[in-house]
Amino acid sequence: TMSGDATRVHSRSGYSPLANISITNARAYARNLGEEFGQMDYHYFILQLLYLVEYADYNSQAKLGLGYTNAAHTGPIASGGCDQLGMHSGSADGTDNSSVIYRGIEDIFGNIWQFLDGINVKENQAYICYNRNEYEVDRYDGCYQPLGYVNASTDGYISKLGYDSNHPLIGLPTEVNGRENAYITSGYWPNTGNNIILMGSDYCNSLFSGLWVSFLNPSPHDFNRIGARLLKFS
Repeated sequence: TMSGDATRVHSRSGYSPLANISITNARAYARNLGEEFGQMDYHYFILQLLYLVEYADYNSQAKLGLGYTNAAHTGPIASGGCDQLGMHSGSADGTDNSSVIYRGIEDIFGNIWQFLDGINVKENQAYICYNRNEYEVDRYDGCYQPLGYVNASTDGYISKLGYDSNHPLIGLPTEVNGRENAYITSGYWPNTGNNIILMGSDYCNSLFSGLWVSFLNPSPHDFNRIGARLLKFS
């Protein structure tokens, strides 16, 4: 996850995630490193698919670990808890008091919510943009194209993901009739109005965590459980 400040952000062991920032500021901080840098965007869905190919199970908590999600936690943990695992996937100690890692990506869920750039949601209708130079909150035209389905309007455990043949990579929750140990096993929280998407859960969200957990959040909002993940474009 992104750490540092507006002058210099980075992703490295031993530093706590940068929080209490807006998605717009996080984008700017990342781009300050160079044009090839940004924050996590639709590439997150590629990671989901890669995980499914590898594990064939939506219950990522059971396969990778619970992540740093114990309800008693009062703040995020510093990065580096999985350093001893290297590029292997799994949990530092198998409990909800330590980080998980997937193919070198530590805290892919748990510890702190992460902005998902390039997707805006208006009254549960998601719009996707693939051009990182045009990412902008509260935009629903131009490069931002509507998906061919509407997100679920109530919260709960995800039981179905939408599919649009024009955007086959992007699967957002359309039904929430699942349970903690059935279907997709991750939680979903929608909001009315204009929203952005947060992924990954946070340090005290033990029951609804996982690789598919998602939260629609008003775009100007920021608080100490929200941060960002650096992405380097090839």
